[in-house]
This record gives sequence, structure tokens and C-alpha cells, in this order.
Amino acid sequence: MPHHSAMQNFPIQLFKHKMIQQIIWKQTLNDHFMPY
Repeated sequence: MPHHSAMQNFPIQLFKHKMIQQIIWKQTLNDHFMPY
């Protein structure tokens, strides 16, 4: 049962990781093209 819940949680972790990467990537682009 713990293994099953870990497997169910995996896509959520992956999704969060991708979202964080996208946010960081956008921030990097903004900093690069529009320096304050």
C-alpha cells in the first residue's frame, strides 16, 4: 500500500517540478531581455 501511494504521488511531483522549471525559465528570459 505505501508503494502504491508513492506511485500515485509521482506524477504530481513531476508536474510540480515542471511548473517550477517553467517559472524559473520565464524569470531567466525576463531578466535577460528586460533588465531592470
